[in-house]
Amino acid sequence: MVATGDEIVPPGDSLAPGQIPDSNTTLLRAMIIDAGAELVSVDRCSDEPVAFQGLVERLAAEADVIVTTGGVSAGAYDVVVASGLALESHQVAMQPGKPQAFGRVGDSLVVGLPGNPVSVFVSFRVFIVPLLARLLGSYPKVLQRGRYVGGAGFKRDGGGYTMPELKLTHLTNAGEAHMVDVSAKQPTVRTASARGYVECSAEVMAALREGTVPKGDVAAVARIAGISAAKKVPDLLPLAHTIGVHGCVVEIEFAKCGVTVSSTVTTADRTGVEMEALTAVTVACLAIVDMVKGVDRSARILECQITAKSGGRSGEWRR
Repeated sequence: MVATGDEIVPPGDSLAPGQIPDSNTTLLRAMIIDAGAELVSVDRCSDEPVAFQGLVERLAAEADVIVTTGGVSAGAYDVVVASGLALESHQVAMQPGKPQAFGRVGDSLVVGLPGNPVSVFVSFRVFIVPLLARLLGSYPKVLQRGRYVGGAGFKRDGGGYTMPELKLTHLTNAGEAHMVDVSAKQPTVRTASARGYVECSAEVMAALREGTVPKGDVAAVARIAGISAAKKVPDLLPLAHTIGVHGCVVEIEFAKCGVTVSSTVTTADRTGVEMEALTAVTVACLAIVDMVKGVDRSARILECQITAKSGGRSGEWRR
């Protein structure tokens, strides 16, 4: 990683007029290590384009990824943009966090982040954490999002706004749980997809690829477990409808540090199959943990989530 700017000084050093502590290197050091990457060097560079270009070209021989902070706008001292490196500056519609620079130097990926520490944190979490996860053969942790569609529902109340009341379909007006009546709906073709990830040790991943896990064929067992589970959702979720599962595909992929499980479920019925797809993935992940726990008791399920659905009144949705 490289922090740029004539004004930055190492944390703890005395500050001259116009100087600020370099907080970004401390922040990024922790975030890079937390993301599972090996931090090979931490450098600071002045606002001199030639010096910056030379430093990045030297680091490209040592690192797979180079992360820089500062110098990515269009001002007189924006060294990343002014250098002779083949980097593109982008104004991603986000705040805080913009702008960014992306490119390659040799075989190394270079990502330039803004200089503001809050923007560095957000941009690193949004762009670099998924990048490092993919390079590590892992599955990136997904940010949790909150979403409200239809701003017209907000009502002004005195000096502020109140959010409209959202009604849960599985609750009566008295707040009691009940099963939604879907008998008036017409059967339509509906699909849903889900994805999960099981983190495993290097020892387990080697055994999976070689087919030497003591319990047997992990992928086959997980696949059948997921398909079977998709057909048993009404037995597991008390308010779920009994519908026809007309198709279920469960795929198992061995990554570098774990196993990615994905499912797609199809029906021609009156309600969707999101829970069927999610249950298939979850049980398949559980089956993987059960198959490898004798070798690696630290194996864990990191994420199971719906990734897409289509059909029905609400149409298509993708994460």
